[in-house]
Amino acid sequence: MNKSNLILTSTKTMSREEWLAFRQPINHVRKFIVEWYAKELNLEEVPKVDGFFLRSPALVDILKACFASKEWKEFIFPCVGASEISPLLGLNPYYSVIELFFEKVSIKPFWNEDNIAMFWGRELEEQIAEKWQYWDGSPEGMIANFASGDIKRKCRRINFYAQNKDFPWIFCSLDRVINKQGTGEEVVDEGALECKTISGFYAKMWENEIPPMYVAQHQTQLGVLDLKYGELAVLKDGRYFDVMPFDRHQGIIDRLIKESFNFFENVKYSIERWLLHQTVTDENEQQRLYAEIENVAPEPDGSDSYKNYLSETYQNSLLGAEVNGTVIEEELAQQYKFYHNRIENFKYLQTECRNKLCAFMKEIPILNLGEIGKVTWKEEGQKGRVFRVNVKVDPGYIPEAFRKEPQATIETKVLARAEEDRKQKKEEKANTDPSLKKEAEGKKKSTKKEPAKKKKGE
Repeated sequence: MNKSNLILTSTKTMSREEWLAFRQPINHVRKFIVEWYAKELNLEEVPKVDGFFLRSPALVDILKACFASKEWKEFIFPCVGASEISPLLGLNPYYSVIELFFEKVSIKPFWNEDNIAMFWGRELEEQIAEKWQYWDGSPEGMIANFASGDIKRKCRRINFYAQNKDFPWIFCSLDRVINKQGTGEEVVDEGALECKTISGFYAKMWENEIPPMYVAQHQTQLGVLDLKYGELAVLKDGRYFDVMPFDRHQGIIDRLIKESFNFFENVKYSIERWLLHQTVTDENEQQRLYAEIENVAPEPDGSDSYKNYLSETYQNSLLGAEVNGTVIEEELAQQYKFYHNRIENFKYLQTECRNKLCAFMKEIPILNLGEIGKVTWKEEGQKGRVFRVNVKVDPGYIPEAFRKEPQATIETKVLARAEEDRKQKKEEKANTDPSLKKEAEGKKKSTKKEPAKKKKGE
């Protein structure tokens, strides 16, 4: 870890409120404006931030002058933390990039509530980091090493927020730093250690049982601190311990630097407008400034978190209101229908595969598929038997049917097969329900063609 290329802010004596305040760009911006103002007027004492930002014509002029200055254009503040990177990449199912944006601009209150998961995460961090030192590759080995006091490697706590001078808009804190180990050619450099608590159910949702947002956070830490590797120490369900190594992935780091810089620029631009919006008194000017913020807000993505944000933000509709769309909305609506139809088609194929596997397994709960993994159909309490497929699939894998026939042909066949199944189910239901059977027979009679009447002379 090259500290000469880092900007370090000590967190050792920070209260929780101060720790959270650091993560809010508006606090850094307000401090900058007040200090810039004091310097411009050669004031001996810098005004207090709390009393400075009161709505007045004079403040509007000060803000406009500050935002036009060279110092402001060069000013970079800590904007995105390592744990906040995942929404920017669309990898966080619980937290959308649009929510993060409005929080960073300070339009939306900064989320600072504690919860039970966060509480236990902090409480167990020390225990996880300590037991990690005894890890030799297996839980059994860790227990034996702990019992004999045989520490295999060491880590240390670091009490600071770190920013890399090459991209200081990103900041990170780290649970622990893995100490340099070995001598001579066997030396292992410092690494990043992140300690996590997670539920087994949540872990099984992801390949290798590592949520993508953890990967994004860890790669951000490696990028900011300029480390080559790291480890993720995970305690699942409060009893299953595992350690997963991470190598630095420069491709991911380059992407998150690029995405976060675009985000930072839009946040900085929007904070300008928001502070002016809060200061000017003319309603038309306020609307114009807010519209400029909305113009640079993150575009909707395909994440569930963005969908949830829209549902919560626009819970109530205007009764009877209607808006005319453009060619853009026409295209989006048609794309939606296109994807919807194909998803339904693939659901049918997926269910067919499931049914064939279950028919093969019958009462057997586990299907062993060797190196690629297992299929399970186990009883889980009141849920009954739950079907799960835990297999590795090569990224280039294509089902045999798709290799032989073009996509459109397959989809046509799937639709035809689904339609046949629907008709068959309907007929079976009609045969068991007398009223439906009578109705079906009536329809047959009404659709039955009458013989053509003969013309005169025939």
